[in-house]
Amino acid sequence: MSTVGIDLGTTNSEIAWLDGGEPQVLAIGGSALVPSVVSLAGDGRILVGATALNNELLAPGDTVRWIKRRMGTDQVVQFAGKSWTPAMISSLILRHLKEAAEAHLGRPVTRAVVTVPAFFSERAREDTREAARLAGLEVLRLVNEPTAAAAAYARGNRRDEHWLVYDLGGGTFDVSVIATAGEIMEVRASHGDTQLGGHDFDRQLATRAAEDFRARHGIDLAVDPRAWARLIRAAEAAKIRLSRDATATIREEHIANAKGADLHLEYEIRRTEYEAMIAPAIERTIASVRNALAQAGLDARAITRVLMVGGVCRTPLVQNRLREALGLEPQAWINPDTVVAQGAAIEAAAMAGEHIAAAMVDITPHSLGVGALGADAQLRNCILIRRNSPLPCSASEVFYKQFPDQERLEIDVFQGESPSPERNHRVGSFTLDGLGSSETREVHCRFDIDRSGLLQVAVTDLASGVNITRTIERPRPVQRTGMADLGSVRIVDALELGEGDAEAGDWEALRPDPGPSQVDEDEASGEGGDDAALAQQVEDLLARSDLDQSDRDELAARLTSARAGDAAAQARLRDLVYFLQ
Repeated sequence: MSTVGIDLGTTNSEIAWLDGGEPQVLAIGGSALVPSVVSLAGDGRILVGATALNNELLAPGDTVRWIKRRMGTDQVVQFAGKSWTPAMISSLILRHLKEAAEAHLGRPVTRAVVTVPAFFSERAREDTREAARLAGLEVLRLVNEPTAAAAAYARGNRRDEHWLVYDLGGGTFDVSVIATAGEIMEVRASHGDTQLGGHDFDRQLATRAAEDFRARHGIDLAVDPRAWARLIRAAEAAKIRLSRDATATIREEHIANAKGADLHLEYEIRRTEYEAMIAPAIERTIASVRNALAQAGLDARAITRVLMVGGVCRTPLVQNRLREALGLEPQAWINPDTVVAQGAAIEAAAMAGEHIAAAMVDITPHSLGVGALGADAQLRNCILIRRNSPLPCSASEVFYKQFPDQERLEIDVFQGESPSPERNHRVGSFTLDGLGSSETREVHCRFDIDRSGLLQVAVTDLASGVNITRTIERPRPVQRTGMADLGSVRIVDALELGEGDAEAGDWEALRPDPGPSQVDEDEASGEGGDDAALAQQVEDLLARSDLDQSDRDELAARLTSARAGDAAAQARLRDLVYFLQ
């Protein structure tokens, strides 16, 4: 059996392994870059990769792309006459890579190290693991993409340095600050945006060309799925050309028809125009760079290397802004399209028992905690593990039940930095039943995060011995209720209790067990609850004087789309709000 490294990307995916000490990226159909696309052929076959991408031009409605952006969400994709989760669609891509590797190697491939964006949520990581399981792969470890890239660059390095890895791919952006000390490589801080990448630039280019076409011919190409699919492909090709040429032409013949006559599209764009168009997004990445440096406690002068990952890094504007911001020449001597897969292959070999000189220490990019009620009956996020904690890591805390005869606890786990739970992402919820009556009210809560960044929560009621241990998976909906409904209550944070509080009964308890309320009906209809909280978060952000104008514009644009009822737009808005907070 073989152990492989896989870069499961938004636009393209790769599979690699170590051969003779060197990473080998498999070329499938003549290319190491396998399009992360699935499509339904006319004869009912499911196509994956390059053939699926080609089929999109014939059947855009039966083609799924950019599924990685939906990982960790509750969105369902209608494909091949069935409902598919993002993990199920991703499993088709992983199985395609697995089977191609098995055919090439002549032996089974059953174990893998799979890379994920550093800023992926717990839910998205669990979806990735589930996708691999469905594809017949055991995930030995999930590795953050910038960390994997650094592992590829770290081979042979013996110097003590600080690196900044700038990873701008097709659908996601990450930046990590990494300290190297001999054979040890430790991630100090990470930041990013899971909804920012080259695909957004493709759409901007395509929109610009479509607007020009509509002005000339009065036809909107965006409403024709086939024409739009062709235009996106042409825009992507133009974007790539603009990385090396001063101008590029988007040209598509017979793209529309008016009064029986075929119409052709031809739109020329200069690099200066293109870079002005994407500049606000690039400035957001530079803000992330500064944020990561601040979290690592470093200034730009401490960075000794700037390593570039992802095809979009070839854009001259990206290189220029990094050069200006950090005073260093960005480096990419390893292919930025495949360097993540190469790093995954190196870690896969290490996990399989091969001697690898460099050892990597990754971090958790988000804080994790539990929801708790304060003495003022206000729900808050009690953080147990802080962001940028080295992996693996653990933390435990003592809480207290609210009442001696409390028989049930309802536990919510939150991911985020804010003390207000509604400003964070709820990543898990479960209950502890059958506690019984006792004067001993201590409840122990423990968080363990493994090297893949997956969270395990253990809660134990000291009096009854009842305990539960759960690996955080996709959370079920949890209804909200008023404070008067105390049929089943939460636990008390010992850090908030003064002397004598326990005896006085002034408890800080986790939120009561769900009960029916008007909010439940609002949440079921998608019009209340989380939507109202999200709207308030947007208002709070727009009221901030330190918010960049580019961020304001992007926030306003995503808010407009979200208000139109587009679930994907709402998810993008939530991600941006989380990023800006």
